[in-house]
Amino acid sequence: MLESLTLQSCSLSCLDLSESPRLRRLDLEFFNSSPRKCHIVAPHIHYLRMIDFTQKYSLVDVSSSLIEANIDTIYFLPRFWCTQDDPSKDPSKEDYQVMMQTMLENLQNVENLTVGLSFLQMLSIAEFSGVHFPTFKVKTLTLKTTILRSAVLGIAKLLQNSPELNKIVFYKTEDWNCSVEKYVNRYMEPQDPQDLIFPAKSAFKVAKPDLVASFMELLLRNTRKLETLVLQLRSCLNTSNYDEVSQIALTLSHKNKVSIVLK
Repeated sequence: MLESLTLQSCSLSCLDLSESPRLRRLDLEFFNSSPRKCHIVAPHIHYLRMIDFTQKYSLVDVSSSLIEANIDTIYFLPRFWCTQDDPSKDPSKEDYQVMMQTMLENLQNVENLTVGLSFLQMLSIAEFSGVHFPTFKVKTLTLKTTILRSAVLGIAKLLQNSPELNKIVFYKTEDWNCSVEKYVNRYMEPQDPQDLIFPAKSAFKVAKPDLVASFMELLLRNTRKLETLVLQLRSCLNTSNYDEVSQIALTLSHKNKVSIVLK
């Protein structure tokens, strides 16, 4: 009869929920680091939330009914993937590639997807590592991140592979880790010259209009059917910057025939 399950601060090698046909929500948070891989079997869930997940994991058969997902890894997980250039010196590096491949495959049918900075950094690394990105059915994408070079490649790839996407909601956060950024940016070099406009380290407290404009253009350039773009920037815009960003948003809105909303 179980319909919703939340697990916090656990260390598991297997979570098999195939015998729970009514289970619709699975929430995994603060999973403890473990050398074992955690296999997750949840074929009936409609909603999956994985936050601060430190274990290597393998999603098995969760894609058939999954409609909504909220995914973010913990700070240092992208760093672990970047510490060795030679996979033969670090066999676990291949495990991360398999982990991301299975994760992406299981997110194919999700219509509402929320992702954070660490997961976006993992996507950026996955692109450089040759991980295959499937075509997603995402219609609403929520980005909870700050604007950093280590995340923009992952964002762009996610957008390019979501042809049905019609709404993006961006929440500017201060949720970042400088040591992780250093490793991810080093791993991703050389950069595309166009990406150099995005900062390689630190977060901004007051958004610069030219940076916000470049970020909006990145989002618009990599989508096909986008109808609405919502930017939650009020907390990091002063009065003069808000007016300038509003004008930029209005211009881009008319040019791309997309409704851009600043909050």
